Amino acid sequence: MLNEERTGTETGVGADIYGWVEIRDPGDEGWEAAIRVHDIVHRQYGMFASLFGVRNRSDAAATKAGRFRAIAPGRGAPPGASGWYNEDREGSGVAGETWVLWRELAAIDWDEQGEYYIGDEPPHIIYEEPGPARRRERRGDYLLGGWATLFKLMALLAEQFGAENVRLSVWFDQW
Repeated sequence: MLNEERTGTETGVGADIYGWVEIRDPGDEGWEAAIRVHDIVHRQYGMFASLFGVRNRSDAAATKAGRFRAIAPGRGAPPGASGWYNEDREGSGVAGETWVLWRELAAIDWDEQGEYYIGDEPPHIIYEEPGPARRRERRGDYLLGGWATLFKLMALLAEQFGAENVRLSVWFDQW
């Protein structure tokens, strides 16, 4: 049984997410900060793995929660990042950063299955093998709480600015 989803990695060092939802007017190059991500979402390795490939490897330093094909792994600094993004990032312990457009997030198949098995009821405990009251994990199993709220807010922003003009720009303190 694996339970890193609640306790951190196998090495005991957890990863946290920071960053901003950024927007821009259609046709503009520069991005503006809209929503501070780490005020809404918290450590959720299933989402980190599913979206960014963070804690999605099988080495000893990574958790096995959420083994999915990552949507936006390791893209580096977002081009034209907002001033607030750059200011918050400056001086922080950045171990890795990436970004993803709302268009990409809106296209996710939340029913896509991962490698591991989970218990039927939240909080989901991760298992390597099938068993009674277990099923394959799905991306959507981790779209809970603050993550669901963040995605609803991003969808609203995309209605105004367009799916190409809303993005999630993040960094992690542990990769």
